[in-house]
Amino acid sequence: AFELSGVSYSPIMARSRLPLSHEALMLDILQKLPAPGGRNILSHELELLLGTERSLSTVAWEDLPPSCDPVFILDNVANNTRRKGNMDQQLSQMVLGRPGEPTRVTTTPSPSTTSRGAVKRWQVESFATVLRHLLHDTDRHLHVVDFGCGTGTLLLPLAVLFPHCTFTGVEMKPAAVTLLLERAQAAGLSNVAARRCMIEEFLEEPFDVALALHACGNATDAAMQLAVRRRAAYIVSPCCVGACGT
Repeated sequence: AFELSGVSYSPIMARSRLPLSHEALMLDILQKLPAPGGRNILSHELELLLGTERSLSTVAWEDLPPSCDPVFILDNVANNTRRKGNMDQQLSQMVLGRPGEPTRVTTTPSPSTTSRGAVKRWQVESFATVLRHLLHDTDRHLHVVDFGCGTGTLLLPLAVLFPHCTFTGVEMKPAAVTLLLERAQAAGLSNVAARRCMIEEFLEEPFDVALALHACGNATDAAMQLAVRRRAAYIVSPCCVGACGT
């Protein structure tokens, strides 16, 4: 939640209680920004980004492989329990949409709350909108790198939506990289790779677009700085550093 011009906003609550589209909510907030924002921000670039006929909610989630759907992975009761054993044993206890596994979420979040999976879907939709704008031509091949990719909650659905692009996840946690590759294999994706390293160590491969969703601490800055050095575009949403534990 945040406050602009004396008006408090909570995007999650607004979307759950008001009949507003993504675009209407964004424009309502942007128009209340003080100068030099406000109505001045409704520029040609913003119109290109939002579009006049296309909704941000253009992801047909029901058509994506279950292992790429944040709701299926994050809201599934089988994936939100404490597991024991080595990594292979823990993976075997998770439901990732592999052949022979259930393809539906086995738990329903409380109606009074917004599930983690639903929030991640919104984030993926927002990143997908900006990525479409960068692509211009839907056949243009790009190498997209997701810095601090975790288990692939952002990267994997984008890899499905843009199959002509190559996606690389950069993550320092070995378990997260293993789970990312397991999910990619379950989805049958051939355009996904992963590197286990720090962002600052990703020096060899050229790339066209850098992504960073809630990369902790200075990781967001590191991703942007690396993109600038490579003359690459970047799409980032910083994490909650400085939230004082809230």
